[in-house]
Amino acid sequence: MCSLPFLTLPAFLVMCVAVLAVEILCDEQQDGKRTTIQRLSEKLFDGYRKDFLPRLNESVPVKVEFDFEIITIKDVNAKDQTMTVYGWVRQVWHNPFLQWNSSEYGGIKNLQASAEKIWVPDILMYNNVDLQDRIGGGPTTYKTKVVVQANGQNDWKSPAIFQTLCSIDVTYFPFDIQKCSLKFGSWASSSQQLTMSSEQMSGKTNQYVDNGEWDILKIEAKRNVVQYRTGTFDDVTVTIVIGREYFVFCVNLIVPCFLISSMIFLGFILPPECGERIGLSITVLLAMTVFQQLTSDIFPSFYFPLLGQYYFATSVEISISILVTTVILNFTARKNKKMPRWMRKLMLQWMARVVLLGKTVEKSCPKPKFKRSTQRRRPETEYKDHKEARENGAVVHEQMMHGSSPDQSERKDDRLVAELKSMFMISKSLDRGGLRYANSVKSTHSNGFTDENPYSPEPYEVWNETSLACTGVLDENGEELDEYELNLRKWEWIMAARVLDRAFLWICIITGIVTFLAIFMRAPRLQEIIFGS
Repeated sequence: MCSLPFLTLPAFLVMCVAVLAVEILCDEQQDGKRTTIQRLSEKLFDGYRKDFLPRLNESVPVKVEFDFEIITIKDVNAKDQTMTVYGWVRQVWHNPFLQWNSSEYGGIKNLQASAEKIWVPDILMYNNVDLQDRIGGGPTTYKTKVVVQANGQNDWKSPAIFQTLCSIDVTYFPFDIQKCSLKFGSWASSSQQLTMSSEQMSGKTNQYVDNGEWDILKIEAKRNVVQYRTGTFDDVTVTIVIGREYFVFCVNLIVPCFLISSMIFLGFILPPECGERIGLSITVLLAMTVFQQLTSDIFPSFYFPLLGQYYFATSVEISISILVTTVILNFTARKNKKMPRWMRKLMLQWMARVVLLGKTVEKSCPKPKFKRSTQRRRPETEYKDHKEARENGAVVHEQMMHGSSPDQSERKDDRLVAELKSMFMISKSLDRGGLRYANSVKSTHSNGFTDENPYSPEPYEVWNETSLACTGVLDENGEELDEYELNLRKWEWIMAARVLDRAFLWICIITGIVTFLAIFMRAPRLQEIIFGS
């Protein structure tokens, strides 16, 4: 047991020596590689001038492959007309002055160099509006190093944030589609000195991070050659087509507005006699106004988008419905006024049939409780009775004035009986005609009668005593209405109000649907979603 440590000690020492030998060998290799890289760097950059274009033939331009990969959309500002994106920029070109034989330098195939030490293309973003990065390209924006290959290919990759000008039109909000461009090009080198090319971009890549409000619909890059006053220049324009995520806005803005506006339909469903209709309509209008104030921060501060048009149209429709409700309630208050014949025919006949209330109007029409008497009395007979009674009364009155009698043997009691009889005949004649008698007396001259014949030749109806039920309600002419006439007039106005309720209920429903479709169906994106074109 005591001899075990002495047996393992030599093996342990051998192991330690081997590890030290490997470390020393690795350090020597690392030192050798550092020496090789240092030697290569000294060889490449000894006498190298970064101010000149990397070309051997002055007639051949430098070709730069430019690629842009968008990672996310940071912000779209409709008020400032800008879009901020984060992306990766890659630029590849060939530099014949920075190449070597890798076998001569320990198999080194690439070398990292600072962008400030070698020539890099001065490709900037033309429509850059970033106040923090006014250049939008070059070594001031890209802080990464350039990978120099042994064959002279230079590869420069760098992430960057770009803020570009973008013409944002929010007319079709929230179904709007925006098209923004990032224009990259050399600021100093013309097309004879530097040309650009770009690979085809199909859309979002795997590295893309979704934005909560905007979605990329299309992205493409295209090379352009543009003639300016100072010469012809190449550029690569990256066009990004984005669409707003409309579902959130539909749930938070459109659907609540539609539901609030639909509450106005309840005002036309309630009976005309209900006194809460005006309160309901005003409450709906106030709810719509408060909802607009709460969502005002979401709306763009300029233009007149579709959602704003829908809010405005809905507010106008609610205001008009309040006006119509006031008119309908005014109908129910006209209980003792006679409905004009043209209005009765228009509402209770024609409109009632259109709104499917024709049978309801016919069945609910009130019936008279008492029948009118069919007895008719000739006006000549009444005239004779009245004339006789008037003559008798005049004779009696004359006798009383002179204090004498036609027959001295007649007693004073007979004169009193004759006077009472004449008064009874006059009152009986008036009771038979009632109010119609008074009207007929007023029209005697127009019917060709003189004061001696104050009765109209037209026959008139005589009412039974039980049919003259007094209500104490006067019409617009000051005449008292009987119970049947009062109920009839009240029924006519209430039925007219119900017909108007049904008509405006249909009008409001149709108007609400047409308004919604007429406003939002103008958005091209919504048409594409619905019709798939």
